[in-house]
Amino acid sequence: MSTPEQRAHRAELMRKWRAANPERNRENGRRHKEKFYAEHPGEVRAYQSWWREQNPEAAEAIRLRSQAKKTARRAANPEPFRRQDREYRSQYDGLPETTLQERFQAEHANAISMDRVRPDFFVPNEGFVEIKLALPFQAYNWRQQSVHFPGLYFRYASKSHNLKRDGSQRTVDNQIAWEPRPLLVIVYHALDGYEIARHIFV
Repeated sequence: MSTPEQRAHRAELMRKWRAANPERNRENGRRHKEKFYAEHPGEVRAYQSWWREQNPEAAEAIRLRSQAKKTARRAANPEPFRRQDREYRSQYDGLPETTLQERFQAEHANAISMDRVRPDFFVPNEGFVEIKLALPFQAYNWRQQSVHFPGLYFRYASKSHNLKRDGSQRTVDNQIAWEPRPLLVIVYHALDGYEIARHIFV
């Protein structure tokens, strides 16, 4: 078995060769792809996906080596990684929930704000209203799912606010279960602010 130093040396030589011979590298990749699909006529996955399934131990070893290299690079020069993380997170900060609450109250003059108590509003002769934000795709900390709103992903609360005193987790479904009825939950797109779902719980 080759040592990590030998593997790193071979990888560096291959990287230099690919950089110096881009056309030949693309041609080799094309021929390799054609050969793979000719040998596996029913295969629709990419070669990498097929190889990882056929070689789980080697795939895991590659993943761990890659992770170790990234950790070492981050430790040696953390600022570029921190800047990249901040830029990525800023894309998915989402609108302040208060912005949507103010919009709802402007559109419903008789809505009574619960003033930081759950749910958000009480509408006389109609019931309670809860405003939520979500995304139709997973991103950053928008990963919490709800059985009531399939296909939508809600934001996880910070660790300090994610647990109740009894140790149970604060989830969207738990919150809906705890709140009074009748309850209208309106879900807005977290980035664009338009309504994407609503459900009445009685």
